[in-house]
Amino acid sequence: EPALTETQPGSVRFTPLDQGQYVISLLVMNGDELTDEAVAVIEVMSGVCQQQPIITFSPDLDGLTGVDIAEILTWNLDDPCGELDTLQEYEIEAVDIDGLYTPILTHQTENYAELSALGVMTEADYELTVIYVDVQGTEAYGAISFNTVSALPYTIALDDPSIDTFTVNEMVDLDITPANSYYDVYIGGTYYATDNADQYYAMYAGEYELVLTDDPQHSSVTFTVLSQAQAICYGPDLTEGTQDDVGYWYDNGCWILGAENQNCTNACVTATLTCATGDWNDDTSCTVCSELTGVENCSDDPVNYAPYALGTFFCRYRVNEPQDCTASEVSKTRICKCE
Repeated sequence: EPALTETQPGSVRFTPLDQGQYVISLLVMNGDELTDEAVAVIEVMSGVCQQQPIITFSPDLDGLTGVDIAEILTWNLDDPCGELDTLQEYEIEAVDIDGLYTPILTHQTENYAELSALGVMTEADYELTVIYVDVQGTEAYGAISFNTVSALPYTIALDDPSIDTFTVNEMVDLDITPANSYYDVYIGGTYYATDNADQYYAMYAGEYELVLTDDPQHSSVTFTVLSQAQAICYGPDLTEGTQDDVGYWYDNGCWILGAENQNCTNACVTATLTCATGDWNDDTSCTVCSELTGVENCSDDPVNYAPYALGTFFCRYRVNEPQDCTASEVSKTRICKCE
């Protein structure tokens, strides 16, 4: 224990022998044996280093206004004396200075604080405090004040909103805020990948939805990607049912009306496509033939060049015979599935 030395009435001097926390108690008694006690606590630093450890923040937002509520603060322990022991815990308290926000207290073991995770979700003046406590009970303290604003609005859109249909292997230009935000890619409602490029390379045909992953409102954009055959079938405007359509898209193929007495191999080549493999056929209502010709008279025919049309008289679908891309017949117009 340090020696106490009375130097003059009403004062006491002591010399600490080591760093640490000292408690000085003064007990007085009068002639009636009535007593009173006063206590003082003194923190004694090392004789070599007298600097108090403090908490600093990165980025330094102290006093700034307009801080994004999604900002992530990193706090660092500055211990010039190197005397603090292993971290036991730290406390973070975010207080709305205007009294509009209930403080949130958290105990963690990492040295960062995400403001939105602390509940700082309104525009207000805040004070954030961090108290470091080591295993010996020694504390380090840091505080920072700032004014928050709503996070940048999350948006994702097509760079040219007037174009929402693309072709496989085409780049889709995106307008994303904040820049480089990540988005989940869904094709036909099924999750496919996560990306953050502002040019998305569409490898597969289908209905796409891109959803921003960090946006609480789940902002998204949708567009269509056509296969090469589908794009050719729809014509230059990439829109089904317009005058520039090359054929009728049905059952994952482009159905076209060949020339009279023309086989499907040649008819599809004319459209820069190839005759589809497999034993394809029109249905029993001659749906495809009716779409291409406007003819509604429908029946079956056991020939390998069906389905076909005979002028504006009738449509025929095939029965009892396999399909043959190379087959043709005089005066008959084949209905061909191309891919």
